[in-house]
Amino acid sequence: EIYNFVELREELETLGWRFRTKADTEVIAAAYEAWGSECLGRFEGMWAILIVDAERRRLVGSRDRFGIKPLFWAAEKSRLLFASEAKQILAAQKNTAIHEPWLYEFLHGRRQALDDGTFYRALNVVPAASRFEIDLAAKAPAIRFETWWDLSRLAAAPRLRLDEETAAREVDALLRSSVRRHLRACVKVASFVSGGLDSTLLTALVAREAPEAHESYSLVFDRTRYARFDESAYVDEFLRATPVPNFRTTFGPEWLRDNMRTLTLCQDEPLIASTLLAQYRAFELAKEREAVVVLDGQGSDEVFGGYPGHELAVWRERLVRGRLADFAREARILARNAGVSMSRLAWNQLIRSAAGALVRRFRLPYGRYAWIDEAWFRARRGGVPPEEARRRREIAAWPSRLERLLYAEMRYTSLPQLFLFSDHSGMAHSIEARLPYLDHRLVEFVVQLPPELKTGFGIRKRLLRRVARPYLPASIVDRKDKMGFVTPEAAWLRRELKDDLLALGRSRALASLPFLHMPRLRSFVSAYLEGRHGDFRAVWRLYALRHWIEAFEPSA
Repeated sequence: EIYNFVELREELETLGWRFRTKADTEVIAAAYEAWGSECLGRFEGMWAILIVDAERRRLVGSRDRFGIKPLFWAAEKSRLLFASEAKQILAAQKNTAIHEPWLYEFLHGRRQALDDGTFYRALNVVPAASRFEIDLAAKAPAIRFETWWDLSRLAAAPRLRLDEETAAREVDALLRSSVRRHLRACVKVASFVSGGLDSTLLTALVAREAPEAHESYSLVFDRTRYARFDESAYVDEFLRATPVPNFRTTFGPEWLRDNMRTLTLCQDEPLIASTLLAQYRAFELAKEREAVVVLDGQGSDEVFGGYPGHELAVWRERLVRGRLADFAREARILARNAGVSMSRLAWNQLIRSAAGALVRRFRLPYGRYAWIDEAWFRARRGGVPPEEARRRREIAAWPSRLERLLYAEMRYTSLPQLFLFSDHSGMAHSIEARLPYLDHRLVEFVVQLPPELKTGFGIRKRLLRRVARPYLPASIVDRKDKMGFVTPEAAWLRRELKDDLLALGRSRALASLPFLHMPRLRSFVSAYLEGRHGDFRAVWRLYALRHWIEAFEPSA
């Protein structure tokens, strides 16, 4: 990959470069001297690189296509700060002012930002697939990002009209090729396997492609207490068909309570869900087993259409395009799978979801979240930044709702945050997480396929399931539920963490925030503990918010 300097040297030599020495720094510097899409386009893998040319007083840098490896930056009057973690810049800059739009979305359980911001007003992210050059001799160094790889160029490309079998055969070949590349290492390589389609297929392919036996790691829960959240039965079934050494770990509410501050400090932001602790615990197991590289299934859902929201996008598309028979058929399937009536489905997913979007767009009061001072956020809502407006147009260029949603998730809203969580948790244990589903050749092929090969009529990730069928037991291929590092947080919050929740109402950290109405917050939490509402995710966010405020002391 990018760290294999022998291969990089060979690639550069094909472009006409000649080297007097074999120094790695000289090879990389020459790559940036070329400084064109043709050169960067030959790089594989993931990277965030800064190179200081002391002789010519300049700095050059870039990030990989999807932004898998993090790179933050901040500007001051006479200096630019760069780091792989927010906390490094925060310590140097002494500016922890809250970025209000991001925190507002967090309180409502969303991560839909289309900008390159963070939870901190003065801290930004270097865009994915960007390159830049800075004149260090200038009195006030400026930074301007240029995009060197653009997936949006395929929005207007003709769709590949392939039958499902032909498309699956091509995806199978591309995925196996990606796995082989991601297995390159001179250290111990392992994989995560949850029992779901993505990670289990990946582990099956690693078992076939790896030159030697490799380990797999799973997170499980006590079946007698948390059967709904335990996927070990699927892992067991997979291991009977594909013998792979498997090691397991778990955690409970006590571990969660003891490690909330550690995880908050690790991620530099409030933890949007307890699944982040589950992922951290899995990396902890990998560290105990002395793995250095772990292959992870992230990205599959965003590429192949694996979330319930993707089905809903297809369903709404049928209505908008007047395909009423297909709309009604899809509605029956969705209602049956969700265990609700068709009228309830329409209310929740058409009317209520549209109302929720208006609430967030205009910062309107929302009864259940009356503990949020919407007026405080509304007064600080500026106009749409030019970069966000440009990205909205970029997303709108894709021809269907599903394609627009998948592209937005890959480039801006979902994967960038998941990359950050995974990288921080992995690096906390000196482990490199690699993501074979995000090989750019595979992604570029799949985005050019028609939406009907991805999801619809009750089947998500239709194409990937076709690919997986020869490798996995049918029970895993045909799973309808969506899990992956889930936890019994709802049960824990009402029982073992009850005292922690009651303490939220007495928290000085939360009381210091001008956008929280503490009496209403106490009522909201009490209502949850008494079973009068079931919005455990919002209660969790308050719990996480308290830990973030106490750990970083951001200013409002």
